[in-house]
Amino acid sequence: CRGLLFEATVVQRYVNPTRRNVEVVYNFPLPFGAVLLSVDVVLGGKSLTGSVVAKAEADVRYEDAIAQGDAAIMLEQTGDGGYCMNLGNLAAREACVITLRYAQALNFEQSGLRLMIPTVIAPRYGDPLDSGHFAPQQVYGNDLTAQYPFNITLRLHGDLARARITCPSHRIGVETSTGAADGATTITLAQQGALDRDFVLVIDRLAHRSLAITARDYADASQFVTLLSLCPTLPESGPGPVAMKILVDCSGSMSGDSMTQASRALLSVVGELDGKDRFSLSRFGS
Repeated sequence: CRGLLFEATVVQRYVNPTRRNVEVVYNFPLPFGAVLLSVDVVLGGKSLTGSVVAKAEADVRYEDAIAQGDAAIMLEQTGDGGYCMNLGNLAAREACVITLRYAQALNFEQSGLRLMIPTVIAPRYGDPLDSGHFAPQQVYGNDLTAQYPFNITLRLHGDLARARITCPSHRIGVETSTGAADGATTITLAQQGALDRDFVLVIDRLAHRSLAITARDYADASQFVTLLSLCPTLPESGPGPVAMKILVDCSGSMSGDSMTQASRALLSVVGELDGKDRFSLSRFGS
């Protein structure tokens, strides 16, 4: 975690215990609002990297590879916002390593940050085909006797490293390093974990609630991109009324959820004012 940007790398290891080649279909969740960055699979001794194509083309290419006896993967988003991955031609006794990378912009909740890393898909009720919009091969089962170990290493940088850290879901160990330029706090599990519940971390008592992170633009290294979160705190009492000017970005990039979140933020800010305060609202864009 740097600023409000959380970036995760998830590594999963599986083995085909049978004496025949199998096709594996499994589902996995991502946090709400997270963006999947990359998928890499080592299958049959080959490193496979996913690329985005139309679903119809992906189905054809995947089935052709399976028919020819080649190792193949296909990943698609399911109707409930999760993801389903097909792993084709996993040979007998063969291992498979899956590496997922995703990023998520965290939001302040009650003056703190709450990070939730999902590890479990709970049983669903109702018809998975009609109400869940799953394809027949995507319908999954649950085995209460299955055991999957779980380990995590989480690093917090900057102001987050100096905040109060609690974990209501697991017992954790916290180690703080002062050697780095911005300092860092490393969080690990205090005992062996299992994929039986989601991992939840609460970060609060931050010195500042306005945070920013700057990095080089991926497409043009000479340019920089900044992710900025401003959380102004109005004083409970002061020498006089508040005069506030609000400027809102209403350009095309704000369509959809971004505009909805901006509207909620405006209502929240105005809700803190009283009858003696004044504010002006300006906008730019379309």
